Amino acid sequence: MFTIILYSFLSFISAFSGTILSTLKIIEHKTQEKAISFGAGYILSIGILFLIPEAIEGRKAFWILIGFLFIYLGEHLFMMHGCIGEDCQFHRIGIAAFIGLSLHTIASGISISATLIKSPVLGFITFLAIVLHKGPEAFSLGVILKNTNLSKKNLWALFLLYSLLIPLSSIPTFFIFKKIPESFLSALIGFSAGTFLEIGGADLLPQVHKVSEGRGGRFLSFIFGVLIAILSEGLFHFHHYFF
Repeated sequence: MFTIILYSFLSFISAFSGTILSTLKIIEHKTQEKAISFGAGYILSIGILFLIPEAIEGRKAFWILIGFLFIYLGEHLFMMHGCIGEDCQFHRIGIAAFIGLSLHTIASGISISATLIKSPVLGFITFLAIVLHKGPEAFSLGVILKNTNLSKKNLWALFLLYSLLIPLSSIPTFFIFKKIPESFLSALIGFSAGTFLEIGGADLLPQVHKVSEGRGGRFLSFIFGVLIAILSEGLFHFHHYFF
């Protein structure tokens, strides 16, 4: 119980810090892009190396597609793709952006609780993938919402609600998932894998490849994210072998 509360709290801090930083303008645009590029490499690799094998082992590969479509169709419904910077064509859609990224966040909370029940190490790796990209994602949302007509009071209310979505989704589902069959847990992990593939591949990866200054730095950040994920896999198998 302590672990899921801790992970939820740290995820909240990451998200809320990102929204706060979006109002201060103290992070350079290139730094934001490198953080998102790192997240793309790490999240895609975690989905492929950890979550997909768990779903396939449990014969629940179909749920990978369900997770992917959940985010993909939700984004298209609300016309939202994650982005940063002044060139983002969706900067003024406001509440639609909030809803689109909130779908990501709710799926992230489900991912943390499902994988933590499956394995403490797998849960930690999934949590790390989420907490590392949640700050830049929240920053992106903050930039988008600042370009709307929202009052300062309503803006901060949305910041707080968005940041609370992981605790609100992960803590209750953790206790619900503890009572479900192993086969359904594998389906949830497959669902999580699908959301990771869509978020990393469709939302974050395009930021690495866009033609602009700093492309080399973004690519190196992406590769670094992949390498960290591979290192995580080595530690994961080491833990399973010796413990």
